[in-house]
Amino acid sequence: MYIICLLVTLLIITILFMYKLFSASNSVNEDNNILLNKINDLENDNQNSLDLFNNHASYRLGDAVYLLNDENNWKYDKNHSTLKYANISLHNYNDIYPNSILSEYLKLSNYTEKDWDSLIKIVNNRFYKDININKSTDCLMHVRVGDAIDELCPGQNFLNKFYKNIKKSQYKDKSKIIRCDYIKPLKYFQQKIKKLIEIGITKVYLMAGAHIKLPSYKYSIYYINKIVEEIEKAGLQVELKLGGSPDYDLLFSMNFDYFIPSEGQYCRLIKELNEKINPDFKII
Repeated sequence: MYIICLLVTLLIITILFMYKLFSASNSVNEDNNILLNKINDLENDNQNSLDLFNNHASYRLGDAVYLLNDENNWKYDKNHSTLKYANISLHNYNDIYPNSILSEYLKLSNYTEKDWDSLIKIVNNRFYKDININKSTDCLMHVRVGDAIDELCPGQNFLNKFYKNIKKSQYKDKSKIIRCDYIKPLKYFQQKIKKLIEIGITKVYLMAGAHIKLPSYKYSIYYINKIVEEIEKAGLQVELKLGGSPDYDLLFSMNFDYFIPSEGQYCRLIKELNEKINPDFKII
């Protein structure tokens, strides 16, 4: 009799556990569906739309500095998730973007990777001081958006990475690459904002731009809006610097002593260039 009671008790506990597990799973799915619907609504919401395209299609300044010798990185492939946009030869940049930092760098460096002397000479000649920036209380934040989110990690994959930091990758089918490591999770920004408050930062300049013209940036827009929400919730000011030219943004970054990075070669360029020219430059 005792064994039967024990088995019945265990059965009831198991059923209750499975019910809670199933209910929790349904709740998560419902929450995710609500979020996806909100993101989809951004396509038709002009009030919350953001102009992210920087009008410099396939302008890849970071790649030119770090990946110049990687021939595969510059080959056009119409069936590849990202290389279908690589439609500018390295030797055509001077014709398409004749007065750009990239074209000047290629000529001055003679197509050499990481020629910091040449690059520093170029940016120093073009640098402008922004009198509105307070180095002691302002911080620059770079956020990677565009194809890195809306093409490589949309939908449920985006939600999983942003809210749960669950990474997913798929490279076998080159036409349907999934790569979510460009997205920083929500917790990352919450931790950085906390550090900003500790060191007395009162204003954040959020910089982002897309170098590929896409029909929709709805996941990127949602991403930026949620980051802004976290910044403002902490009582900090935020100013958006969206869709600016890559050259302008690189020069603008030289006005700051504090920087919150994201991912990608362009962000790496901002970080390493400023570390070389500004002894007070700090990564938060």
